[in-house]
Amino acid sequence: MMLMAWLLGGLAVPWLAAYALVRRCDADAPGDAATLWLHGLLAFGLALGLASCSYFIGLFLCGAPGRGFCWVESTALASLGLVLWLAPGRRTPRRTIVSAPPYGTLLRLVFLAALISALLGIAGMFAVEPYGDWDAWNIWTMRARFLFRSGPAWRNAFAPIFAHPDYPLLLSGAIARSWTWLGGEQARIPQFLAAAFTLLGAGLLTAGVARLRGSNQGWLAGLSLLGTVFYLVRGASMYADVPLSFYFLAAILLLALYDAGRHSAPGLLVLAGLAAGLAAWTKNEGILFLAVTLFVRTGLAWRRAGGRGALREAGALLAGAAPVVAVVVLFKVAVTAENDLAAGQSWHTLLPRLTDVSRSVFILKSFLGSLWHVGKALVVILPLACLLAGGAPDRRRGLLPGLAGILGAMLIGYFFVYLATPNDLKWHVPTSIDRLLIQLWPSMLLAAFLYLGDPTTRA
Repeated sequence: MMLMAWLLGGLAVPWLAAYALVRRCDADAPGDAATLWLHGLLAFGLALGLASCSYFIGLFLCGAPGRGFCWVESTALASLGLVLWLAPGRRTPRRTIVSAPPYGTLLRLVFLAALISALLGIAGMFAVEPYGDWDAWNIWTMRARFLFRSGPAWRNAFAPIFAHPDYPLLLSGAIARSWTWLGGEQARIPQFLAAAFTLLGAGLLTAGVARLRGSNQGWLAGLSLLGTVFYLVRGASMYADVPLSFYFLAAILLLALYDAGRHSAPGLLVLAGLAAGLAAWTKNEGILFLAVTLFVRTGLAWRRAGGRGALREAGALLAGAAPVVAVVVLFKVAVTAENDLAAGQSWHTLLPRLTDVSRSVFILKSFLGSLWHVGKALVVILPLACLLAGGAPDRRRGLLPGLAGILGAMLIGYFFVYLATPNDLKWHVPTSIDRLLIQLWPSMLLAAFLYLGDPTTRA
């Protein structure tokens, strides 16, 4: 009975409300299958993040949000979704007729086989490690248990004796909220969320590239992500890096859709800001991503449309991010936990690290080695595909500067975090760099497939 209540109220109602929001913000979208899947997958990811935010607000206000809070939340979300669906001004998506591309059926079958293989692999990892890897049970799931069990004493979950007490709560909050709906702790919930975010990333990449570059490119992009074994392993490990990669991808894809439209409404920018805000609610790296996205997009808009255009774009992004940023600020104020990378830092200790050339060389070598570890064959296949198939016929150059700017700035930001870290560099880099690249890997594949020409047409 409670499982059914969780499926309907805990998942379906937030998803339908988020779906109504996505459809309204992307009202001019074509009515094809790629857009339908894109809206559904994007809405599910946004719903999980927003539900986590609402759970933390209930935790902060009530001390121990119970099932009563859950039903109040569902009623509010259902009302919001109904208002979004019935409010005037929602346009009917334009219908499009798309001819069947060559090799489309074959690519769908291969994608289906890869999807089944990924599901079996994830299920196998759950059977071997039902509680995930170290970060899962030591940070994310353990913190969810504190939130669920402690009631008014929930702040004890962020005592300095625990690892990374300053980490935001999207994943832990989503787990604790699901347990509240079910009335007890179940190990299947962290497993479900881990598998969901892993497959949501692959599905969103597939649907997004299909909408922008055609279905064949979409299937190939999705295959590339499902073929990245390290992505699947990290997803099944129940770490927060794969959920974070989903919100990175969602924000960047929405910005690309905005740039691709001739008369794009600011709703896509609002959704992109919302996704970037949820990234900030997932991990501290998401806070860097939000700042980088605002900076890069404002700069590009200033160059294209001047000061007024830059203000409009920045305003739309901030409007979408503001509600989640308010939750992040509330969390940081309520918890007041120190960041282990920033605690005790001063120019006296920082300057020697920043000017040590050997540290920079070590970090750069580690980045290159990790890129091979994460991407392996794709690091060779994608450049080879570029040589053989070339770029897209229309080159889509209007989309690439924004993507490259955000991804490049994130890599530079990660580089300087490593350069300034007070931890032992030879321990810190090898134990985390692969996960940092996984955060950006789906977005990197998006940029690659937006540029690449369709090899099936060349064949």
